[in-house]
Amino acid sequence: LDAAEAYLEQALAIDRESGDRQAEGVDLSMLADIFLRRRQLDTAENISEQGLAISREVGDLPNQGSYLCALGRVALQRRQYQVAEDYLQQSLTIARESGGQRLETEALCVLGDVAKAQADYARAETMYRQSLTLANELGLGPEIAEAQLALGRLLAEQLGLREEGRLLVAEAAQRFTEMEMPEAEDARAALERLG
Repeated sequence: LDAAEAYLEQALAIDRESGDRQAEGVDLSMLADIFLRRRQLDTAENISEQGLAISREVGDLPNQGSYLCALGRVALQRRQYQVAEDYLQQSLTIARESGGQRLETEALCVLGDVAKAQADYARAETMYRQSLTLANELGLGPEIAEAQLALGRLLAEQLGLREEGRLLVAEAAQRFTEMEMPEAEDARAALERLG
């Protein structure tokens, strides 16, 4: 992540020097994701708010949806569930209006996380299943794995469907590993906890 951050900082400097506000908005989106992964919420929120403002300024609807989703993730981690829900619903609306199906899968999955955090397990399952179905239809490997992991954990840990949940978590762990994604470690740890 450190190398990616350094590269994005250089790209942002070039974007700003050249006055390319749209590229700046795109690069800020990737930088916000790095800080979200590090759980540096204040920085992720600040960058996302800057990027959202730029995206609105240049009329970049898909990136607006991405920033709203990132802000929803920040609010979720802060346990501000209604704020998270509001951001994510806006993100989902934009994704559907702009044809951003990858963003739609992400927003649905994070809405599932919000529901799960509030012990609304039926709604969480619905959101995760919708995300997984769409990701499968589109062949989006990372999004498939993310939805499999979330749904699998919910089924096994909250809904008592241990075998079905374990199978999904195992598939997610394998998929993340094959794609050499850092999420593989979390998926393997979840699988180990499920026995």
